[in-house]
Amino acid sequence: MAAANPRMASLPRAVQEAMAKAAMSSQELTAKAQADAMKAQQAALAAQSLQKPTRFTSELEINEYPQAARFKVLQRDSLVAIQEWTKVAITTKGAYYPPGRNPPAGERKLYLLIEGESEAAVKMARKEMRRILEEQAAISAPDDSNTNRYAKYTV
Repeated sequence: MAAANPRMASLPRAVQEAMAKAAMSSQELTAKAQADAMKAQQAALAAQSLQKPTRFTSELEINEYPQAARFKVLQRDSLVAIQEWTKVAITTKGAYYPPGRNPPAGERKLYLLIEGESEAAVKMARKEMRRILEEQAAISAPDDSNTNRYAKYTV
């Protein structure tokens, strides 16, 4: 075994062989450690992909708001704008029941289901939906608070 390094050539043959073995074993250990690290990283990624993403949800009941407010918040333009802005999914659920009527057993009044990957996004979307509802409800409310536009008779 000829040594490429002149310093190594001056060492006894047994020392040169021992140093070569040590260098080989350290390279093997380094390669093995890198392979183990790769396996651990792949296992962590596989475990992470198996976990379901965390979803946050919130419900906003819209049944009691005036028709104009419900229509405004359910318009495609409004929904798409809020969904793109907050990165949430908004789904209309339930059925409309007029004021004073209760839904049958197993049914729910009209509401919006807001789902997102972060709690802050869901809260922001809910806040914006409420703002639109309140704004439209104030616009569509009658000017005179003494009159009840839903009443059939006056005294």
